[in-house]
This record gives sequence, C-alpha cells and structure tokens, in this order.
Amino acid sequence: MKHLRFPAIAFAVLFVLFSAAACGGSASGKQAGFPVEVGGVSFSAAPKRVVSLSPSLTDTLGMLGFGARLVAVGEGCDSPAAAGLPACGTVFEPDLDQILSLSPDLVLSASRLSDESLRVLQQSGIQTLVLSRADSLDGIYDNWGALCRLFTGEARGAQLEEQLRYYGGVTLDYLSSAVSAAGAEGAGAVYLRRLPSTVATGDSYEGRLLAGLGLRNPAGEDTGWAFHYEQEQAPDVDLIFCDASVPPVAFAESDLWKETAAVQNSRVFPLDGAAFERQSPALFAVFEEAMRAALPDGFVSPKPSVLLPLPEEPQEEPGWWEKLTAGFGK
Repeated sequence: MKHLRFPAIAFAVLFVLFSAAACGGSASGKQAGFPVEVGGVSFSAAPKRVVSLSPSLTDTLGMLGFGARLVAVGEGCDSPAAAGLPACGTVFEPDLDQILSLSPDLVLSASRLSDESLRVLQQSGIQTLVLSRADSLDGIYDNWGALCRLFTGEARGAQLEEQLRYYGGVTLDYLSSAVSAAGAEGAGAVYLRRLPSTVATGDSYEGRLLAGLGLRNPAGEDTGWAFHYEQEQAPDVDLIFCDASVPPVAFAESDLWKETAAVQNSRVFPLDGAAFERQSPALFAVFEEAMRAALPDGFVSPKPSVLLPLPEEPQEEPGWWEKLTAGFGK
C-alpha cells in the first residue's frame, strides 16, 4: 500500500518516556508514578522490553515515542517502529519460542491470546495486556492514555492523555469549521475500505468521524462495515474517501458508485487507510490531508495551536517530534 505524506501540522504530543535517569527511584526503590493499573493489570514499573503483536499498537507506540521499548513485533507490523525487529507470529498464532527467547516483560496485543499462550507466558513471568480496538474516538483516547500511564506513570500519563485529547479536539473543530466554510454541511460522504461496499458504518469511529464534522454518512444507519443501499438508484454521495489501494478508475467501472455525484464530479480522495484505521495519532494527520484535498476552499484560516503547556521530558527517541512536524508553517 502506498503511504501518503502526512500534512505539515503540529502533533500535540510533546512527550515521550522518562529516561532511566529521569525515572529513577525513590529511597524505597519504587519507580515514580507507579504502581499503575492498566486494562485490569497492575504494573509496578514501566515495561522495558515489549513485544507488540498488533500493528495498531505497534504504530501507536512508535507515534507516542515509546518504540524504543519494542524488542519484537507481530507479523503485519510495518511502521517505522517495527523496522529491524524480529517477527513473533500473530495474536492468534504467536511464536512463543521466539518470544520467550527475547525475555520481554510485556506482551501487548489488541485481542486476547489463547489460554494456552497465556499459560506459557504467565509461567515465564511475562505480563500480557490487551488494549482492544475502539469503536469511538473516546475509546481511542482511552487507549492512548492507558499507554501513557503504562510507560510514564499515573500523573504524567494523565497529563499526556489530556494533551492528546486537546490535540484531537482542536483538529476536529478545525476540520468542522472547514466543512462549514466550504458550504459542505450535509454533503454525503463515505469512507470506503474496499469495493464494492465495505464502507465505514455508523458503529465505526471512521463513520462517526464523518458525521461529527457535519457531513452526512449514508452508511450511518448500517453496522459492521456493510453498506446497505437501494439497488435501483445510486447512493447519494458527494465525497468519497477511500483507501489508497483502490484505484480511482475502479469507481467509474463500479455499478454501485459510477452514477454517484462523487464519481461524476471526480470527488474521490485516496488516503492511507492503514494509518487512518490503526488508531494511532496519525489518523488525524491522514484525515486532515484528505479533507484539505476534498475541500480546499474551506481552509481559509490558520490552524489554531494544538499544544498545551506540559512540562517537557527527556526524549528517549530523539527526532520523532521533528519528523512529525517537518514543514509546519510553510
């Protein structure tokens, strides 16, 4: 899949892991900010060696600056945070021998491992944590906050979650204002993962995101990414956002979409579907870029600051912030 260039916007993520020296310990040997409970699991200290079996969580760890803790990833993890790391199977078929050989202190996944896998890991003293895929933006923020608390402690994690929520809120308000300024309120818009009808429905965060911006999602009453439509007429769709793997010419050949206003008026806009759907902070950047392409007349004012005044911490992965914000203001 082609990965599109992220827009030049400032991520509201001015934080990363405490370094070992910054975390330190108290006279009692306890790590500052711990213990914390995340996903029903208690952690007495931040994990130092992590296996992430789910691409969504691997992406998120890298985007939040926690990628240096990764020692292995699952198959399908293709983000920069996974580069050069050994693969350890999948959530459903983990390579337990490989995992055990790396001596991680945490195995992270978006789905529950089998009872047998959990038994083997537990007997080896390895903690497991499941952060399930969210179906709402609030759930996504909760998952980001859980990771922030896991790696930085309770108080600092709460600050970082506040920053992430602020960033998301400012960005979505800005995009909503662009929809209004472009006179596109109520325009029919869909996000299509695969032809012909794998479309973000009203129970998905992608579908709710469209509706929250003032657009009308024709699949809003449907569920499970299955778009139900009247066979006799073309869907009332003015804008189509789609995964970049779907060639634009395919819409002109599709019986479902070829008669829509979106296709007739060349209003089909590809985006990096993996980055959009994997629920890392990249989702906002990817969607903003697509919205700028779709509604250029709506972006008439500069984007407000997305930064909260949080105390700075030493960066465990120098340069990640600069890469995310490269070209901001140009």
